[in-house]
Amino acid sequence: MASPRVKQTLMAAAGAAGGDPLNVEDLFSTFLYTGNGGTQSIVNNIDLSGEGGLVWIKKRSSSDYHALYDTERGVQKYLSTNLTDQEYSSGVQGLNTFNNNGFTMGTEGSINNSSSTYTSWTFRKAPKFFDCFTFSGDGQDGRQIAHSLGQTPGMIIIKRTDGSQDWYVWHKSSTNVFSGLNTSNAAGISQIVFGNTAPTSTHFTLDHINHVYPNHSGQSYVAYLFADNNNGDGGFGETGDQDIIKCGGFTSSSSIEMQSITLGFEPQWVLLKQADGTSDWMIIDTMRGAPIVTVYTGDSQRLRANLDNGESADTVLHPTATGFNYRIDDTSSQYIYMAIRRGPMAIPTSGTDVFYVQKSTGADYTATFPADLLISTRTSSAPNYVFSRLTDRKYLLTNATDAEADAGSGLSGLFADQTGVNISPNWWGSSTTNTVGWLWRRAPSYFDVVCYIGNGTSGRTVTHNLGVVPEMMWVFRRSDTANRYVYHAGVNNGATNTTISLDTTLSVSDFGNFDFMNGTQPTSSVFSLSHTAANVNNTTYIAFLFATLAGISKVGTFTGNGSSQNIDCGFSNGARFVLVKATSQAGSWLIFDTARGLVSGNDSAMGFDNNLAEAAVTDYIDPHSSGFTINSAHSASDTYNPNSNNVSYIFYAIA
Repeated sequence: MASPRVKQTLMAAAGAAGGDPLNVEDLFSTFLYTGNGGTQSIVNNIDLSGEGGLVWIKKRSSSDYHALYDTERGVQKYLSTNLTDQEYSSGVQGLNTFNNNGFTMGTEGSINNSSSTYTSWTFRKAPKFFDCFTFSGDGQDGRQIAHSLGQTPGMIIIKRTDGSQDWYVWHKSSTNVFSGLNTSNAAGISQIVFGNTAPTSTHFTLDHINHVYPNHSGQSYVAYLFADNNNGDGGFGETGDQDIIKCGGFTSSSSIEMQSITLGFEPQWVLLKQADGTSDWMIIDTMRGAPIVTVYTGDSQRLRANLDNGESADTVLHPTATGFNYRIDDTSSQYIYMAIRRGPMAIPTSGTDVFYVQKSTGADYTATFPADLLISTRTSSAPNYVFSRLTDRKYLLTNATDAEADAGSGLSGLFADQTGVNISPNWWGSSTTNTVGWLWRRAPSYFDVVCYIGNGTSGRTVTHNLGVVPEMMWVFRRSDTANRYVYHAGVNNGATNTTISLDTTLSVSDFGNFDFMNGTQPTSSVFSLSHTAANVNNTTYIAFLFATLAGISKVGTFTGNGSSQNIDCGFSNGARFVLVKATSQAGSWLIFDTARGLVSGNDSAMGFDNNLAEAAVTDYIDPHSSGFTINSAHSASDTYNPNSNNVSYIFYAIA
């Protein structure tokens, strides 16, 4: 008869086959929070009470121990990766409830001290992702331990819970076993700990040697197992063939400045350790800050599993669209890693889940999601600042050709929030400044962000994760000055890529029919580049990719009629954001949104191509349930006219 754990695996696999595949956001969460010194519930939408799993909490702002709570040992019981100590009881002050959408905790200082900042990493049990369970040692060699991972593990972590002992770590890419997450030691223990037998998709083996390894008779243990998806065998995502977790290794070389590791996906969380030498167990995640870089600039915020230290900045590891880059600063060494895919993987079903606009006094914008792109400006005269999670505190401008600049310490916590972004009001010069912020979240079929380095080769392709063919792209050069090149499907006539620029009012023909995409249409996985402007050798770039998503966003065109017309975007409750640009004659990149007043009557218009104050003297645009109604507001020669007769326009709208 199959064990209960094997039955659990079979039932979960059968459910996945007959229902919707799981996404990484269903199974893993990095959730940042500030302690309140009382009771606090973390809502990360991970079902712990029903499915089980692990919550790993670490204080960021100062030193304190790591606290690991799991559903197998129960609430109020934690282990620390930086200690060899037995399981501790935190009482009701610690994590005291596993919920169907997260967890609840009390006043325990290590996880909820007032005003301290924390990160929590939550792993939900699921086949081909993560498993955890407890067992009692039996003192026998060759002992077979059943698991429900449903796939051969890539990494296994075992800790004694009723007494002091190292954390034993087996990793598929290490010749030996690590003697602990609690030390910086190299992997120096023989594989005999695991019976000199590789784990399988149903079992792993333990030996009992000298009464110290993790199978001593009568001792209690907990095991954490992490899967290793490869080549589409994970079974996740909309298509049911995506990978979300990978365990692997690589050899560094002193002759390579930046080593590129290919995962097949963009990671949001990476655990990395040198296997053949002394080094910390480094943890990087994109919520706390892991900007894309090209050389030794841009700090990733790291925590270390073997130390109780607070967060510190380092330039060692940074994610890419297909994996991560690791800075090489030693001779040939062996490294192991575990990486988890960036989410969300699910195609959004509501515009409010992926776009937010707010007019604010000051500049704290509170969305319902962690933002990946912020464009912000004052409603009086000011530049339009572009901030991306991938470039941290660096900003670019839509209305100028300036190189990327550093916003400084005033924006140190810019994207370090679960809901929106945080800008110090003093950064604007006054806490009473009226600002507007437009916030986007990356999501399949809707919006993506890609950083890349030019190589000077025509026809070069860059991988993206939009999942569909982009219909509009903005390409900004970061390392020096350049126009803000825009590709839009509505002006390329299906064969030749025709470029306009976000920082000018020029028409397509006046901008010179400039081709930065090498005469090649983008695809659902890559876009092509010429060697000029958007692919200069050793020059850094960032690209923003937009697509039409039914009921949520629309990239399109219309021809002006000189009066008014309804633009059908396929929405049901109208547009909250509209961007309009004339392409056959000069015209501003006009921005309208519901936060500043997209109403029947005079509207507040702004332009991405200028730093002028918002204009609210004319009825440019009106609400319409399927999209928006565009009006002829000024004379035909006015660059703020959104509907001149027989003029071609492009637009982008969000519901």
